[in-house]
Amino acid sequence: MAVRAGHRGLVPALQERVKKELERLKADDRLAELDVLGRQAKGTFDVPSADSLGGLEETRAIAHLRRAILDLGGTLTEDERRWLDGLRMLKTPKEYLRGAGLID
Repeated sequence: MAVRAGHRGLVPALQERVKKELERLKADDRLAELDVLGRQAKGTFDVPSADSLGGLEETRAIAHLRRAILDLGGTLTEDERRWLDGLRMLKTPKEYLRGAGLID
């Protein structure tokens, strides 16, 4: 809703929320859950879409918060951008299909 309404002033609050989620995962020794691509490579996870992350609510929340930060004009680190790209959330679906050679 913040993105649709263009509330750019919420970027710091969204960044703080991401930070708190990461701190909570770290305190619970659950940071490895965020490595969806690594888990997928090991065969323990087979869904590359953040919308289909099953019970990984924190991963989904962090992904959507980071995307909202980007959409509101905030900046992400290169690692954060790479992570979103790995979840296929950095570009449009059409761009990912084109990149995979599935469409022209």
